[in-house]
Amino acid sequence: MPAADNAAADAADDVPRRLFPLPPPGTPPPAALAAAPTSLLATPAAAAALAAAAASAAVCISATVRINAPAAVAFSFLTRPSTWSRWNSFVPVVDVVAGAAAPPAPPPPPPATTTAPAEAPPPPEIAAGSRLRFHANMSAHSPAPSKSKLLPVAIRVDEVSTPDDLGGGNGDDNGDDNGSARRRRRLWRVVWTGELPLPAFMFSSPGRVQELDESPDGRSCVYRSWELQNGVAAHATRMLYGAVLDKRFLEWAADLKRISEDPTHANAPLGEGERSKGKI
Repeated sequence: MPAADNAAADAADDVPRRLFPLPPPGTPPPAALAAAPTSLLATPAAAAALAAAAASAAVCISATVRINAPAAVAFSFLTRPSTWSRWNSFVPVVDVVAGAAAPPAPPPPPPATTTAPAEAPPPPEIAAGSRLRFHANMSAHSPAPSKSKLLPVAIRVDEVSTPDDLGGGNGDDNGDDNGSARRRRRLWRVVWTGELPLPAFMFSSPGRVQELDESPDGRSCVYRSWELQNGVAAHATRMLYGAVLDKRFLEWAADLKRISEDPTHANAPLGEGERSKGKI
């Protein structure tokens, strides 16, 4: 299967794998990333452009896995940094610096003659424009060290979207642009970018993209995540942290799958899963 087609195909694996192969050692980084779509759910030409950008990037880290839980459940954990200490071994600590999502208005009470609807997962804690400070575990070992030994990274959230935001519905992905493809595929997306005060020849990246592509029956989803970087700083990042970042992206996918599929945590507010197990 060609690289572009393979990148766009749904992952059927319950074990995390890469979307794109790692760049071969010694690949010279271009001065800046060429324009590339930020979604796999676009035209075949767009998928090919993304695969080509991945092949030439100084840093190309990616992961995909099937999650046997509704996309809304996984999205809730992904967009609530207050839960990350429970499941995220890569970024166990997050500070919301600015722009936290506004709490939603309480829903009206159901009519007395109807059955109350099933409880929805908690809403996102972040929104486009939020500023976060990740404390990332860049150790070669998986267990997270103390906060003082985590690497702080400034993050700007560029997109937090659900199918409702885009008028989403089920269907194929043969649209002629990213928007129409997303409207027919029930897709949840989060995109954020590391804020580095560097010129483009030093560092360029379209950000880290994370997508949850829901199955037609709504009972499972495919998680995809990738980040491409170029420039002198990105080349240094690959040499210093390339293997660690590759491992951490795969662990992030596995961690999100585990927490989303755990029935003691799904849909539970922070702390309920631990209380049910007597941990707090």
